[in-house]
Amino acid sequence: EGPLYVLSSHFHPDHFNPEVLRWQEQKADITYLFSHDILKRKRAKAEDAIYLRKGEQYADERLQVTLDVRQLVTGIIEIGLCQVVDDL
Repeated sequence: EGPLYVLSSHFHPDHFNPEVLRWQEQKADITYLFSHDILKRKRAKAEDAIYLRKGEQYADERLQVTLDVRQLVTGIIEIGLCQVVDDL
């Protein structure tokens, strides 16, 4: 096995489901990397994850994640955050 990383780009229900936090009941080696708006909108608690703001980065010996802003156009304009992940 190995570590599991759970990435969530923003609080919308199609991008974040708080059920993922229950996975740690079955697997100890999980790192949750969430957009700061998930904390701001009280979808998770401060101790649940590492929270990143736009432009911030998380890195360890396995990967590097940068939270970036992209604008998506699908009939309406939705500004979302995405993670840029690099294997190390």
